[in-house]
Amino acid sequence: MGKYIYFVCAVFVVRTVSTQTSTNCSTPSNLDGVCMDLNLCPSLKALSEEQKKNSSVISFLRNSICGFKSKQYKVCCPLANETFSVLNTKLKPEVQETIVDKLSSSTSSPPVIENGQANTFIRNAEDKECKTPDKLNGICINIQRCKLLDDMYLKNNKNQSIANFLSQSFCGYENSYPKVCCPLNSNYETVWSPRLPSRSTCGVPGISSDKIVGGHNAELGAWPWIAAIGYKNMYYPRISHEWLCGGTLISNIYVLTAAHCTIGPALKNKQLELVRLGDLDLNPAVNDSATPIEYAVLRIIRHEKYDGTKYINDIALLKLNDSVTFTNLIRPICLPILSRIRESTFVGQFPFVAGWGSTEFRGSSSSALLEVQVPVRDNDDCKKLYANLSNVIDGRVLCAGEGDKDSCQGDSGGPLMWPTPTHYYLVGIVSSGVRCAAKEFPGVYTRVSAFIEWIVNNMNNS
Repeated sequence: MGKYIYFVCAVFVVRTVSTQTSTNCSTPSNLDGVCMDLNLCPSLKALSEEQKKNSSVISFLRNSICGFKSKQYKVCCPLANETFSVLNTKLKPEVQETIVDKLSSSTSSPPVIENGQANTFIRNAEDKECKTPDKLNGICINIQRCKLLDDMYLKNNKNQSIANFLSQSFCGYENSYPKVCCPLNSNYETVWSPRLPSRSTCGVPGISSDKIVGGHNAELGAWPWIAAIGYKNMYYPRISHEWLCGGTLISNIYVLTAAHCTIGPALKNKQLELVRLGDLDLNPAVNDSATPIEYAVLRIIRHEKYDGTKYINDIALLKLNDSVTFTNLIRPICLPILSRIRESTFVGQFPFVAGWGSTEFRGSSSSALLEVQVPVRDNDDCKKLYANLSNVIDGRVLCAGEGDKDSCQGDSGGPLMWPTPTHYYLVGIVSSGVRCAAKEFPGVYTRVSAFIEWIVNNMNNS
């Protein structure tokens, strides 16, 4: 099968389009693009004409749609000087022979893999074993999850031997993306997690809606992975639970939150007991059509190196007492295990925050679930702003927010969510800040990608 599959790459120059009639967007490959008429985008127009009967290409084009104008499709066209990748085209033999001539013979030696080069990825229960072109044991996964081969493709896609190696590594499809046989040996670090949900399950909202910048009430099903964390007041044990923190469902039995939501002066005489999923308004008197389900917390797994004075390693897992049944209104988010997302700084991008926090500093918490997009700030700039404070700003955190766009008290432990055309990924956890929506201070978020191995290992071992 691999002999008929080729990773094809073409570079297209996108003509200049006035920003007055176009908006920025992300392509299905998560590249920067501009939303424009299909006829104005040479790369996608050519693709639609030349491969219009190819189901994978049709899927790619469908996922590129970003709007309509006069009943015509608008597509997310890759920016100039960026590589537009059609990674998953199954070619007919006659087309395949033409491409073979342009590349090289299959006798080219495979690329050298240097000793000690780490290839970290998360292995799910559904991943199948395979053999690489050089006969090593491997796992068949989405190329974006295999850092080694993904880097080879992005950095050396014109190299003939690498083109052949990638072609021979092909082992299937995952939606509109190719899967490759990612090697496993002593030079590769693999994290096995049968507990993680599949990509067909995670990160898909229960509703489709247009999100906008600026805080406003969320809709039911918009964030089906968000959790409210309930605490018993030990002074007044008969009163209802207090919902003081947020969290994020990442599997059928685990919720991810901030470590400071599990211990600290603010929780004196408070005992973390419950997780509520599927809710919209925490006020039981409000008829919002939600049917929330509460789970007892069986175990709290706090990062062993958490430092509450510096807000470092501010992350914790909550193990639930029962398995969660997924529905449109309750389902997990995806962890950032794709290499491109794990390594992204997100600077200048606008991920989402949602929670039941205050709308102003020291204000009362909102019973209604709120959502807002926050701009991610450069860590070096953020470090300067926090220079006189105790917060440690390094690769373990993200800084985001400005003006009236920020997380606040009560949002603690909740998600910072990065959207792609098909899924949402948990990239941050609300950690700390100076007041909320303070113009000079962005909020600080635990960077989830820095703790992937910690998360997976603790899920596997508890």
